[in-house]
Amino acid sequence: MNFNYIEDQLTHATKTNSLQLPKLPTVVLKINELINDDESTLQSIANVIQFEPGLSARLLNIANSPGLRSSMEISSLQIALSRLGIVMVRDLVMALNIKDLFKSTDVSINDRLSKILKHSQEVACIGSCIAKHKRLSFLPETVLLAGIIHEIGQLPIIKLLEFHPELIDDVNQLDQLIERFKPIVGEAISKYWNLNRQLKDVITEKNNDKLECVDIIKLSHLILEESNTAGMLLEAKGLILTDEDINIIKGMAAEQMKAVSKLFK
Repeated sequence: MNFNYIEDQLTHATKTNSLQLPKLPTVVLKINELINDDESTLQSIANVIQFEPGLSARLLNIANSPGLRSSMEISSLQIALSRLGIVMVRDLVMALNIKDLFKSTDVSINDRLSKILKHSQEVACIGSCIAKHKRLSFLPETVLLAGIIHEIGQLPIIKLLEFHPELIDDVNQLDQLIERFKPIVGEAISKYWNLNRQLKDVITEKNNDKLECVDIIKLSHLILEESNTAGMLLEAKGLILTDEDINIIKGMAAEQMKAVSKLFK
C-alpha cells in the first residue's frame, strides 16, 4: 500500500462528495440552531448547556475571568451567558467541543492529531491576543475559534490512514498530500458545518483586500515560528506590529495558553 492509493481515494471522494467529514458535536448543533432561531431566549440556550456539566462549568469560569467579571462572582449560567453575549457563547461552545474530533483509536495517528490540536491552540491564543492587544474589530473569542479550526481540513485526510497506519510515518508524503487536499477538504467541511464567511475564509486560506480574521491567523503562524517578517506582514492592510507589540502578545498568549489547556481538558 502507498500514498498513490490514498491520493486516488481522496481525488474520487472530493469529486463525488463522498468523503467522510467530521460531524459537529450534538450540543454545538443544538446551540447553533437556537441562536439562529429568532424566538429562542438565553434561558432556552441555558437549558441545553446545563445538561453538559463540563461545558457549563467552563463557560462560568470564562464569564468570571478578570477581563469579563464584575465586582460580584457569577454563579448563574443564564447570567453568565448574558455577560458573554450570543456570538461569544456560540464561538466558545464550538471551540470547547471541537477537541474530541482530534482523536483516533490508532496511537500513531492520535499522536499526529494531538500535535495538530496543540499547534492550533497556540496559533489561536496568539491570534486572540493580537485582537485584544491591537483592539481589532474581531471578537478575541471568534479569533480563538478560527485558530482552533483552521487546520480542520487535515482531519479527514489523516483519518483515512486509520485503515493504513503504516503510512503515517512517511511524513514528507503525508505533508504533500495534506498541502494538496487540505483547502478542498476544508471548504467541504465549511459548507457541511454551515460556517460563516469569516471562518470559511480562515479554513480555505482565502486572501481578501481588507484586514480579515484569516490574516490574523496567518500572522499568528509567523509569530509562533519566530519569523522576522511577522511585524510587517499586514502593513498594507493597516496593521503593524512592533517588536514590543510582538513581545507583549507572546506574553499574553503564553498565559492564555495555560488557561486554554485547562479549559480543554
